[in-house]
Amino acid sequence: MQLEITAEAAKQISKICNDSKIVRLSIASGGCQGFSKQWEIVTTSEPDDHIWYFDNGKLVIDPVSLEIISGATIDYKTNLGGSYFTVDIPAATSTCGCGTSFSL
Repeated sequence: MQLEITAEAAKQISKICNDSKIVRLSIASGGCQGFSKQWEIVTTSEPDDHIWYFDNGKLVIDPVSLEIISGATIDYKTNLGGSYFTVDIPAATSTCGCGTSFSL
């Protein structure tokens, strides 16, 4: 499964994490378009999680979520509206206005 994580996203994940914190991205059923992206700060990973290591941080994604977002690019943006992670999913056929849910 291919996944691109930009330098800005990796930098922000490293800022968020320390020895006991992990950033988790998961995809759940729901939202106005069918699937929603959920970001969490957790302290443990599951045995089947895919893990990306950065300077001081870790990103974990479960296998089912990773399959859904295969080919995606994770980025971190800062603009007048704030700072936030984005997940550009090429297979998505539509997204909601707020950018948290999508359909395939």
